[in-house]
Amino acid sequence: MRNGERRGRSTITSEATTISGAAATSAASTTWVPRRTSARALGAIVALCPPVAALVVAVLLGRALGPGDGTGRALGRLPLLAVAAIAVHLLVRRAVRRLAPLATLLRLSIVFPDRSPSRFAVALRANQAHRLHRRVTAAATHA
Repeated sequence: MRNGERRGRSTITSEATTISGAAATSAASTTWVPRRTSARALGAIVALCPPVAALVVAVLLGRALGPGDGTGRALGRLPLLAVAAIAVHLLVRRAVRRLAPLATLLRLSIVFPDRSPSRFAVALRANQAHRLHRRVTAAATHA
């Protein structure tokens, strides 16, 4: 009988643990807790990646072209380096700007009535150009 009681108690204990674990899981899946450190790190990445990438490309391209023999050649390389750096800056900025909504979402603390969506999925949906175009077109036709 003692073995039966022990089994019964351990079963009850494990069921209570399972129930409390399920409650904790459901509570965690309905809220977004702010992640300030991640938001700051992502904001720093968004801010610093374009100029750093442009600088790296300008330095590497400058080394690949070699040293200027005279003032004319050095001044002739300068526009090429500037155009390359600006182009890389614009391209990287465009790619990294897709992460900006995610940084904002990481700062938020929201409680959802049902299951909470993934912050990354919400951020990806926020920057879809075809959806924005449809919204603008719909707003223009209704106005």
